[in-house]
Amino acid sequence: MADTLLSFPKKSGKKPLNGLKVFFLDESTSIAYSGAAGEVAHGRQHAIYMQGYKNDIKVLAEQICNSFDHEVDFLLAKSGEIPPIAKISDGRVSIRSDNGSIYWIGDVDSARNLATTSSSTIFQLQNKFEEIVGSEKFPTVGGHCVVARGDLNGFKFMPYMNLVSPRYFPKSNEWE
Repeated sequence: MADTLLSFPKKSGKKPLNGLKVFFLDESTSIAYSGAAGEVAHGRQHAIYMQGYKNDIKVLAEQICNSFDHEVDFLLAKSGEIPPIAKISDGRVSIRSDNGSIYWIGDVDSARNLATTSSSTIFQLQNKFEEIVGSEKFPTVGGHCVVARGDLNGFKFMPYMNLVSPRYFPKSNEWE
């Protein structure tokens, strides 16, 4: 799961914008990022894609870690029965291969908020993340919630729709 808010350092004077932060390197490998927004992270994503994928998530994670400074954090995930997840952050690679593994990159306060909930299913976790993305308490998290899910056949984006109705004022004694 990822938000779409691309924020810039305040001193740059650039206003935040929205963009995709989750991509697929192939049908069974996804990559997400957090950190230096826009052209920096997207350029790095493209470089990772162009270097060619060797089907080994550990090797790819180490290549990413060794190729870039620490302005951008990455998550790699592989679909399958026991899906491995790799986190590349602060010059380190962490990899887990068990069902239910959760790694977080990005805003620490929003991660703490998510961790304090009793989300026992992926759907509850997604609902809580959608609340965080929509909250004004976390200024570096926002936009829309993007969800990519993997199964034995690979990754795909999950359709998502958010309907907003105009303000409604009910009238007494009238049919609605």
